[in-house]
Amino acid sequence: MEDHYKRFEGIDFPRTKLLLRTKEGTKSLYGPPSIIFPSETPVTVGVENDEVLSLEGSDMRQSPMFSADGSMVCILSAVGSPIRVMSSATGELRASISVVDAEYVEFSPLGTYVVTWSRPKKQPQQQQETPAVGNLQVWHVGQCTMVASFNQRVLKKSVIQWNADESCCMRIVTNEIHLLLPSGANGSFERASKVYHKNISQFSLAPNSSHPFVAAFTPEGSGGPAKVSLYRYSQQDGSNWSFEDTGICRTLFSASECKMLWRPNEGDRVLIQTQSDVDSSGGSYYGATGLFIVSVDGSVSRPVPQSKDGHVYSVQWSPDGSCFIMAAGKMPCHVTMFNPAGEPVYEFGALYRDVISFSPHGRFLCLAGFGNLGGDMNFYEITSSKRRQIGTASSHGAIGWGWSPDSRYFMTCTLTPRMNVDNGFKLFKYNGVGPVVDYKVGCLYDAQWVPCPTERYPDRGRSPSRAGASSTQATPAPKPVAAAPYRPPGSTGSLSNMLKREQHQGPKGKVGANGTAPTQKAPAYKPSVRTIPGAPPPQPKAAGKGGSKKKAKPQAAPAAVPPPPPPAESETVEIDPSKKKKNLQKKLKQVEELKAKRDAGVELKPEQIRKIATEEDIRKEIADLGI
Repeated sequence: MEDHYKRFEGIDFPRTKLLLRTKEGTKSLYGPPSIIFPSETPVTVGVENDEVLSLEGSDMRQSPMFSADGSMVCILSAVGSPIRVMSSATGELRASISVVDAEYVEFSPLGTYVVTWSRPKKQPQQQQETPAVGNLQVWHVGQCTMVASFNQRVLKKSVIQWNADESCCMRIVTNEIHLLLPSGANGSFERASKVYHKNISQFSLAPNSSHPFVAAFTPEGSGGPAKVSLYRYSQQDGSNWSFEDTGICRTLFSASECKMLWRPNEGDRVLIQTQSDVDSSGGSYYGATGLFIVSVDGSVSRPVPQSKDGHVYSVQWSPDGSCFIMAAGKMPCHVTMFNPAGEPVYEFGALYRDVISFSPHGRFLCLAGFGNLGGDMNFYEITSSKRRQIGTASSHGAIGWGWSPDSRYFMTCTLTPRMNVDNGFKLFKYNGVGPVVDYKVGCLYDAQWVPCPTERYPDRGRSPSRAGASSTQATPAPKPVAAAPYRPPGSTGSLSNMLKREQHQGPKGKVGANGTAPTQKAPAYKPSVRTIPGAPPPQPKAAGKGGSKKKAKPQAAPAAVPPPPPPAESETVEIDPSKKKKNLQKKLKQVEELKAKRDAGVELKPEQIRKIATEEDIRKEIADLGI
């Protein structure tokens, strides 16, 4: 254990930070320390106030938006106030952007530009002679100048996308993708090239400049299926830019919109998560979903297989791009890990989960069920050879989550207006221990970690256990023993056992070659036995020879039982003769109809022939009634 901590002595790890958006404004907090060195004095794990980004009385229109490296934050104050771009470390004002009605902002990958979107407004009559300024604007942070503006009626996230080094950016217009380049000393943009793509509604740019590809999505319509096409963009002769159709096109069925996830770092393949408003099979009220994988060289282009039919709830690449995980199927869904080729390699089992979250370093994984689910969480350690569960936890009512930049803590938060009570956030350790911090806020709109490059923190594995009283980790206070759930006297708990048994029926373990069943089976579920307070526990039944016969027990001679009293004479129930005659006449009419069919040559069934034979008896009964 000493060797584990000795290699980190003298290293100044940056303190993690959290930023809350409350009804009163913003509140900045220091997170728990990334590493706690052994000492005789126990160290309390908690959060501390930070006044740098705490802005009281700020009526914010949107949650603060951070740059990718977390060095800058963009804050939208009350309507009528400009947008402030501030330093996350010192709170220094970097830029003031004179857009007073913006409803959405986002940074470019390197933080050089800020994109703002406002609701479109009609230009006044006296100003119609001057060129109108678009409601989608691009601002240069260092110069505080607007370098481009466009008209965008509907708000869409990432409507302008950059490549990794910001040498170019792209946006879509009607049936076209435009490639824009910064030009001139003022950094203004000009169109360098375009490509025609009919009915395009979404696009996604590959994150790696070594793979300059863009994926274009066309939704289904006019009787035709949806499709995703890949284009390559490049610079010709050092000056001219052009698009090249790669010929890679994937047809998608039941897809009105999609979410495209490029493989991190490499950018050589893309996951396409499709969604349609209507499920033609009637299997889901929420529409049909699917997942496809397409590579830029055309070697992979196929749907990702599901081990259980149903909705695709979540899909996520690992930070290093070595695998991706999908949660799909009817609840409890199957959570499956795939290699970059889209082949299953590991099954996590059947779980009530809809959230997949990797730590920034990719070592730890959290599978959770938030929102409408119960808030249960499973924590795993993922390595190249092992996937080991290291802990579980629960956070009821959570709808927000996120890993700390040092990969040591996982945050869950309860926000308004989804929940107007018990607002706040909780911090759990990477192995599910906790909550080590339970911070309550009267009205919390958003809570997020301040981003920080992962290179600033080491990729640490699990900390060694600390035995004895010298533990420096403050263990959370023991929770009171929860009372057993109430069950009516006649309940056996069969429904609860059935729901728990469902989670033990799914596959679990490594997937064999060619997608065969996992080699490791899920542990068998043992249903709980209902016990009555104050009564001795039930004894297990002893099995006889071969487990099929029970050993005979000596029984006492039965006591003499007095003979039962003779049964009372049953009283006859009189039937109204007129009703009986009416029923007999109905039967006689049916017999006459069958005889007419027989005379017409229709072949009768045996029971119909027997019914005709009862004609004389029916007529005799009618005559005996004398009515």
